[in-house]
Amino acid sequence: MSAAQLILASGSKARISMLQKAGYEFDICPADIDEDTLRKNMKDMSPKEIASALAKEKARVMSEKNPDACVIGSDQICAIGKEIFTKAKNAEDAKIKLKTLQGRTHELHSAVAIYKEGKEVWNFCDTSLMTMKVLSDTQINVYLEKAGEMATICAGAYAIEEIGARLFKHIEGDYFTVLGMPLFPLMAALDKEGFTL
Repeated sequence: MSAAQLILASGSKARISMLQKAGYEFDICPADIDEDTLRKNMKDMSPKEIASALAKEKARVMSEKNPDACVIGSDQICAIGKEIFTKAKNAEDAKIKLKTLQGRTHELHSAVAIYKEGKEVWNFCDTSLMTMKVLSDTQINVYLEKAGEMATICAGAYAIEEIGARLFKHIEGDYFTVLGMPLFPLMAALDKEGFTL
C-alpha cells in the first residue's frame, strides 16, 4: 500500500463497502457540494457528462482541502435519455419515480475521478442498462415498505444489492457500475498511483 493518504470524497455506503472489501485503507470525507444547483447549471450537458462533472467536482473540492492526499470522487446519475431521476425526497416521491421507471429500461451512469493537489489525475464513466419489471401499485407499496430509507438515499429509489434487486428483470453492464462506482478501472488507476497490494 502507498504511504500516501487515500480519501474517498463520498459517504455512500455502497462505495465505502466496495473499497473496504477490496482491501483499501482510506479516509471517508464526503464533499460538501450543492449537487442540485450544479445539476441545474449543467442542463445543456448529457446525464453521463453530468455524472463525470459531479465526480470531478467532489474530488477537486476535497483535494484542495487535502493537497497531500489522493482523492477519489464519484457520482451516479439515473436517467432515461435526458430525463434525470434524482434521489427521492420521501416515500411518495420514490413511488412516483418507480411508477415512471417500471416496465422501462433506464441508464445508470457511474463516474469516478482521482485528484491530487487540486488537479485531475484520472477519470472514467461507465453506463449500465437497467430494465425494471412491470410493477403494480401494490408491488411498489410493498417494496417501499420493505426498503425503508434505502428508497430515498439511492438514485432511482432502489439499491440493487438489497431488496431493490426484485424490481428488475434484466441488467446489462458491470455490477460495480450498478452499485455506484466502476471498481475495476478505479483499481487499475490506483495501482498506477502506488496503491497496490
